[in-house]
Amino acid sequence: MSEFGKAATESKRISARGVIAIIILIIAVIFMAQNTTDVEIKILGFSLTVWLWALILVVFLMGMILGGAVRAGVRKLRGAEKPPK
Repeated sequence: MSEFGKAATESKRISARGVIAIIILIIAVIFMAQNTTDVEIKILGFSLTVWLWALILVVFLMGMILGGAVRAGVRKLRGAEKPPK
């Protein structure tokens, strides 16, 4: 196999992390599709009525953003701890 063919094949592989992310996304979409009722949210004296699926989506996205930020922070700290070569 040529170098080009080998590189193309390796780039098309899906990692285990990618498969898990796709499965979680599918489960989240199914969960949102099955929970379409209205819910009332109360926070800091305010009350808001929203669709449950929209609330689930917002919380899911907030979790993804927070998880990415924590992971980036950990990577940065680990990089700072490594002694220079």
